[in-house]
Amino acid sequence: MVPASSKHPRHVRGRHNMVVRFLTTLVVLLSHDPTCCHSLVVDDPQHYEESSSFLMEEHQLLHGVEDNNLAKTTTTTTREHITSPQNQENKQAQQSHRRRLGRRRDHEKDLEEEKQGVPYEVTVEEITSTTPDENQESENRHLASSSLERIVFYVMGDGPYDSRERDLLPIQLQILDKRAEFMVHVGDIQGRRDSCSSWYLRKPAEIMREFLTIPTFVIPGDNDWIECDDHEEQWDNWKETFLFFDQYWKNTHLTQDNVVEYQNGRAENFAFVHRKTLFMSVHVLTADMSSSLRDLWQEKDEDNADWISTQFNRHGSQVKTVVIFAHAYAEPNRYPNTYSRLQSVANEFKEKPILYIQGDTHKFIVDHKFPEADNILRLVVDRQGTWDPTEISIYPEDAVPFKFKRRIDRRYANSE
Repeated sequence: MVPASSKHPRHVRGRHNMVVRFLTTLVVLLSHDPTCCHSLVVDDPQHYEESSSFLMEEHQLLHGVEDNNLAKTTTTTTREHITSPQNQENKQAQQSHRRRLGRRRDHEKDLEEEKQGVPYEVTVEEITSTTPDENQESENRHLASSSLERIVFYVMGDGPYDSRERDLLPIQLQILDKRAEFMVHVGDIQGRRDSCSSWYLRKPAEIMREFLTIPTFVIPGDNDWIECDDHEEQWDNWKETFLFFDQYWKNTHLTQDNVVEYQNGRAENFAFVHRKTLFMSVHVLTADMSSSLRDLWQEKDEDNADWISTQFNRHGSQVKTVVIFAHAYAEPNRYPNTYSRLQSVANEFKEKPILYIQGDTHKFIVDHKFPEADNILRLVVDRQGTWDPTEISIYPEDAVPFKFKRRIDRRYANSE
């Protein structure tokens, strides 16, 4: 039989002992003064079990250690000895702690995907069953194409959610390719309900204005307004901050000639034609459709469908490719008119490749999500706090015109 003391290496047993001593000290301190360690206090009994398991998960993630006895000790200490004043700051601190652990897990998954061959650079051929030789042919065509034919822009979404991600944002913006012509943020530029105020919208806007030199469009997401308690006030805040946001950058090819159109009555939807490509946006969210908001949802859905028809009828015969930006996927049960109209015009212009770009799910995806229109490709971009903005290149004259590049600065892969 192996002695109990030798089940783990000496350095692991040492860490266990340190943790046990710390927990014992914590128990003594809390028994005399429950407020002495307020940063660990939870303010709702339903969080006791969650708090204890969360502390254990982070310990195991950091040290690669599993110890059921230690887990039991932590649970007992948390449940029996941590009392709570009703302090909102403590709850926010715990939520922030939980988000940091979630981000660290996301980074590990991304790194594992990289090891398994999930590409940083993706071309449409890679998901349309072509051979490696055909892929190389397309790459050669891209390299041979005139630089004047290539359109480069960036798309990002879902962040910044907290102070760390706001600090990261300027760094991400400064390393973008200077040849890019514009950028689009596909929504959720703030965290969830606890961040609903004008400040959480204005701060990212200030960062973008300071560090970007190209026109930038921002699309509304669920977090930005509809999921707020006072969604009407927050919608006013969003419009004040981001409506016509691209016009801040004067004297550019997009702003000086007034090429950007905005939908009447729904000016958050924009459109413009640039070098044989139609770019446009629609207001698509994933928030719950409560009965009180059903009329609002239906109105947005009808406006989106009208905007799609208007732009395709006006420019469809003149362009080679189309790019549509939205915060989320236009699910048929939520946006039946948007969903059906998009596929019907895609079939009408069947020879034109269409790219539907969204955020919302926080993970990079390239697929065909519109089954009745083979020429629509969907791209879901990564979330801002874990990856850099996605670089998108379009070669309008190519039969397969889209190429995507995921980029990440490894110095921040393990950032807290």
